[in-house]
Amino acid sequence: LLGWLLDHFPEHSVFIRHFIHLSLYEGVRNSVRGGERFRQGRLQQALLTFYQPTIINFCFDVWATFFGMPPLEKLSVGLQRTTNVKYRAKVSGSIRLLEYELVYVESGSFYMGARDFDQKAQKRERPLHTVIISESMYMGSFLVTQALYQDVMGNNPSHFRGSNFPVENITWYDCIRFCNALSDRENLNRVYHKKKDGEIEVRWMENGYRLPTEAEWEYCARAGEETLYAGSNHIDDVAWHVGNSKKRSQPVGMKKANAFGLYDMSGLVWEWCWDWGLRAYAGTQFDPYGLSAGAGRILRGGSLINTAHNARVSNRDLFHPMGHSAYGGFRVLRKPF
Repeated sequence: LLGWLLDHFPEHSVFIRHFIHLSLYEGVRNSVRGGERFRQGRLQQALLTFYQPTIINFCFDVWATFFGMPPLEKLSVGLQRTTNVKYRAKVSGSIRLLEYELVYVESGSFYMGARDFDQKAQKRERPLHTVIISESMYMGSFLVTQALYQDVMGNNPSHFRGSNFPVENITWYDCIRFCNALSDRENLNRVYHKKKDGEIEVRWMENGYRLPTEAEWEYCARAGEETLYAGSNHIDDVAWHVGNSKKRSQPVGMKKANAFGLYDMSGLVWEWCWDWGLRAYAGTQFDPYGLSAGAGRILRGGSLINTAHNARVSNRDLFHPMGHSAYGGFRVLRKPF
């Protein structure tokens, strides 16, 4: 069948070959995962952890030779990112996970809030003030995809379905659970801990995955630039919004990235942040973590059903942490050590 497709539809050969690679990857990965269930003891676990990427790469090489396809590393960037979340590798200052990439962002300071040229900014976006981000971080280059969320959590609550679409229809607490689950898989220390009263305690010094604070989010979205949106003054260059999305979700990373290599920080889906409420902007702030309580948790970035006004980098909104919609997602970060 595959040979017939390649013979009769040569103009689609690249797509067909990519499909073969993806199908083979899923089959091999599931077989290896089945073997994981039978492992016992730390020695067997260590051997499997070491050999799983080798088995997958070997099978790719054999089948690529049989079908006359290029090696995996020569395929598109999207396929290069398809690596098991357990086996991250540092590549050009970034960490690659299952259809997800973390980009290294240096610590620094910036002016947070609406710029003087932004005449439509709301009062809660002013005044412009200095914020110091004291620690470098690995920030998610992309929103958390449905493929990654499904792989980590075992379910996909999204309304708009697509493996490379952003996961949505999730509460703030779902994000917290995801961060802890991903930290566990990576053998990192959890940042979030549930207290007896049900509230979430955060331990900032731990090295696990977490949501960005509102200040960290804007620092990364601005990326040292004085633009209205994350990476441009032209909304269509960087964002999916009501004017171009047809009110349907889109794959992540289809628009231009900002100067830090971060995609979709304007538009597509609102992004959950750690902070409670809308803290007042005033004076120089050092690693602000928001209020101790409030009416809701911070959302940033706008979404595919909102106007360009909502996609501005300085725009602020909030939502009840138990609330969820088809237009709200998130990205994660962690310490670089």
